[in-house]
Amino acid sequence: MAANPMNNKNLGRTHSKELAKNNRGKRTRKNSDYQTAATAARQAQAQSQAAQKAPWPTKVKVTLGIMFGVLVACLVVRLAVPSLQENQILNSATTLLLGLSCGALYLIRKDYPAPKPSKLDGVVNAVLIVFALVYGLLGVWGLLQLFA
Repeated sequence: MAANPMNNKNLGRTHSKELAKNNRGKRTRKNSDYQTAATAARQAQAQSQAAQKAPWPTKVKVTLGIMFGVLVACLVVRLAVPSLQENQILNSATTLLLGLSCGALYLIRKDYPAPKPSKLDGVVNAVLIVFALVYGLLGVWGLLQLFA
């Protein structure tokens, strides 16, 4: 009697090897450049969003870093050192720095707007302008009173 090919234990492996040989060179969806319309649309949208959002220039990043570093340092020194808590020069300088940083933030928001405008952009800009004016004027007034 001849051996029954259906009783072969390696039939699954042999069959899969034959299928692999038959499929060589054929394109499958997994490793082809086939794209659906939705995939192409998502990629086009991602590319357009990446093109719209330009990175900040180095001078803006450096200015922000220095400004907030000095502001945080002044606030920490003013609050942490007991002998400087009532120092009028440091209080006025910190208030002036706070006003300058609000003004710088407003100018940066004006020059480099977000790619997707928000409904609150006008409100945030108005708050930054008011804070810049109030804190800037209070800081200058405090320094003028000390030195005049």
